[in-house]
Amino acid sequence: MISYGINVCLGSDGSSAGDSQSLFPVMKFVAALSELNGIGALDEYVENTALRMATVNGHRLWEDIDFTGDFIEFSPSLGPYGYVWDEPVTKIKEVYINGTPRLASARRIVEEQRADQVVFELMLNMLEPECERRSKALTEWDENQIRGE
Repeated sequence: MISYGINVCLGSDGSSAGDSQSLFPVMKFVAALSELNGIGALDEYVENTALRMATVNGHRLWEDIDFTGDFIEFSPSLGPYGYVWDEPVTKIKEVYINGTPRLASARRIVEEQRADQVVFELMLNMLEPECERRSKALTEWDENQIRGE
């Protein structure tokens, strides 16, 4: 499809389709299967094709935007093609949109608003009934074992 000029994009529909909403595992999957999906036959490195499919091609669906100021800064640096073969999410230091750093300010807002604590408490509230159900089932199982049932 790519060799015919079709704009192929990568995406994620959330954790229901995989382990995360990150596009990095999707890029790894596409690059690893490059000989089966056809991008291995293109005249460029499969990592470059996967990155373009995950970034610029998706933006081209909606509008024509200049992305020269958009990039991700990793710490430590991943080296060439590490964004495809490594697990880089935890190594993201900063995200720049139009040359403006955005991740640090987002992290500051999360910290100031204690959003991480709110999410943690919501998760606990959601898990509490399930934990109680499992605890009750385990207690019943233990009692049945003691009685020899």
